[in-house]
Amino acid sequence: MDTSKNGGSINLISSLNATLSDLIGENISQQETLRACLQMVLIGARQKSGAIFIPSLNPEKVPPWITCDLSPEWQQDLENPAGYLNQVARGVINTREPSAGQGEFHLAGAVPFTIRPGVDAAILIEGPARTAEELAEWQSLAELTSKIIRTKSIYQSYLEDMTHPAPSILTAAPSLETDSFSYDLQACALRCITNTIHAESAQLVLIDSANQNLATRKIVTRENQVRVLNELAPYKGLVAKCIQSGRMLQINNPGQEADFDSEYDSIDGSLPKALLCFPLFVSNQVLGVIEIINPEEANLNAYETGQMKSLVKSATSFIFNNHLIQQLKIANADLEASRWELLHSRNTLRALFDNIPDSIYIVDQNYNLTAVNKSRAQRAKTPPNLLVGRKCYKALFNRESPCQMCLIQETLQTGRYTQRIANLIEEGENTTEWEISTFPIQSGSGPTEQVIVVEDDVTEKRRMEANLIQSEKLASVGQLAAGLAHEINNPLTAIIANAQLLRMDLPEASDDVLESVNLIELASKRALQVVRNLLSFARKEHYDFQSIRLNDTIKDSIALLQHEIVSHNITFTADLQDDMPDIVASRDHLQGVWTNIIKNAIDAMENSRGQITVTSRFANREFTVTIRDTGKGIPENRKNEIFEPFYTTKSSGRGTGLGLSVVHRIIKQHNGYIQVDSKVGEGTLFTIRLPEKP
Repeated sequence: MDTSKNGGSINLISSLNATLSDLIGENISQQETLRACLQMVLIGARQKSGAIFIPSLNPEKVPPWITCDLSPEWQQDLENPAGYLNQVARGVINTREPSAGQGEFHLAGAVPFTIRPGVDAAILIEGPARTAEELAEWQSLAELTSKIIRTKSIYQSYLEDMTHPAPSILTAAPSLETDSFSYDLQACALRCITNTIHAESAQLVLIDSANQNLATRKIVTRENQVRVLNELAPYKGLVAKCIQSGRMLQINNPGQEADFDSEYDSIDGSLPKALLCFPLFVSNQVLGVIEIINPEEANLNAYETGQMKSLVKSATSFIFNNHLIQQLKIANADLEASRWELLHSRNTLRALFDNIPDSIYIVDQNYNLTAVNKSRAQRAKTPPNLLVGRKCYKALFNRESPCQMCLIQETLQTGRYTQRIANLIEEGENTTEWEISTFPIQSGSGPTEQVIVVEDDVTEKRRMEANLIQSEKLASVGQLAAGLAHEINNPLTAIIANAQLLRMDLPEASDDVLESVNLIELASKRALQVVRNLLSFARKEHYDFQSIRLNDTIKDSIALLQHEIVSHNITFTADLQDDMPDIVASRDHLQGVWTNIIKNAIDAMENSRGQITVTSRFANREFTVTIRDTGKGIPENRKNEIFEPFYTTKSSGRGTGLGLSVVHRIIKQHNGYIQVDSKVGEGTLFTIRLPEKP
């Protein structure tokens, strides 16, 4: 731009450069831009009113005008397509020369300018006529307006390309590694700068944020060819000088510069005629350099420098923001991967937590439930999500305050693992034995924040332990009985034989002696029977397993004891399931089991009328027989002793104490088990469960 003949206007034009260049970055329409430019020209011309004429493509329509504070006369004339002002404006556009004013119509002057290639316009200023020198100054202002409008148009296209990239760019899909999306937008920014300053090519050198010794180089030519070079050292040539100085460089004949490097400061080794280098700064951090090769004009004036700095600043912001976006993408991908891993781990732990058969729940420092597994929730008959947040003692134990000797409180205070055994009555009157353990959850070395409570039902475990102990006792007694029986059997046989011989030799008159001999024989036979029972108990019996009807063995036992049942005036009820399948068992042994238990029930109701109920059922491939009496019952502390050999509550001479021991052994041989429930004064219930096959 030549301002030599307008030396007095240089300061005016320079002062308007910054204000006008601000219009580039504003998000306003072209009409608003033209109005702002008109106002700036009027300020430079020291006038208040004027208009911009833009020819209409349709001659029949009133041409569009951009106006500012026009007088009524001007406003009226503008509305007439054949009016004086329309004719002046068209003439200025056609001749491309400014027109002096007409004092009688109060026209100060008219100057042409170009909005964009192929679209010319004119600025008309209202006021007293001006000199040719002043018109030349206005022409300079009009040319400045033309540059502002063209630059803004290019800049808007540049922004639209960046914010609304072509579908081909979007479908290229930005990968975190190649980042083709970012590359295309960077090329768009370089292309905008190249077109604005009419340069041969431009290159963008970006320093690697992870390694300051590496850089990425992108080159865009006027033919829109794009090349990318990676892993270059950024500190060479005029590029390095621009980075180190942090200042813009304007250099003609750069090949004569000592810092010139053909690898970095030229395209394909061709020596450039001129270079412009702009450092890219964000928060005092150098991101890289934009180097413009062979611009149309290397010596930029104040306006052009401001224009380029605005474009470079916008490009820098875009590059930095795009870099942040890429970092956010990577961070988001990492977070998404971590979230998936956490979700997978949580689901795995939740499945594990819910499928553990033990009852587990977690309690915080205020006794609030923070997690409950399905097993514990089923015992509370409430879904887990409805238990969380409630007090553990209220939700799980229906209490209004923490339990006495609460293990949770102890673990919160000590931060240590604790355990105890508790007997709970949960359904009806059935008592279950639970092993309760508590584990602290601590945050580092701080206090215990939560407690894990594990409740393990050990009722069956204790029963099996008791059965194992009982079996070991019976095995020991069996071995002892076998040895004792053989040692005692021979002397008893001799005593009985000699007593019988002695009785035959006694005279008939010796009644007292005969009675004594009879007592000796009777006592010896009783002792011999005990020995035989011991041998029977210790002997490994043969079990003849066959497919039989379980109910038949029960009926045979009832028939065998029918006389005693009637004689004791006992009400007997047999509720036997008819459609049961056959069982594989030893018939005689099972009959002995029912006979022993029913006989004990009869003896338990010796002095009172009572009732005996026998039932049989089959379900889940298992036979269940129950024998219930209303006798005197068994004390709680004696229930574990009734299966021990020689244990009996009957009077002397009424029983040997081996009946239930034999019963226990027979059931065990059938791979079944026997359970006793009894209350003193109410009666006893024997429950025997047997598999289909032993």
